[in-house]
Amino acid sequence: MRGAPAHYDELKRKHGIWLTDTTWKWLQLSAEEAGTSVGEYIESWARKQIDSI
Repeated sequence: MRGAPAHYDELKRKHGIWLTDTTWKWLQLSAEEAGTSVGEYIESWARKQIDSI
């Protein structure tokens, strides 16, 4: 449901990053293989990095 956190204890907000086409395509393929969106794929990766600190 929009407006309610689905997987985390906070709402997501829109942010922008600049990537090469090669990196973007890799992220799309990796996210598809994982059965998720690119945004969620990046979020999951980043949270694993945070948890390891």
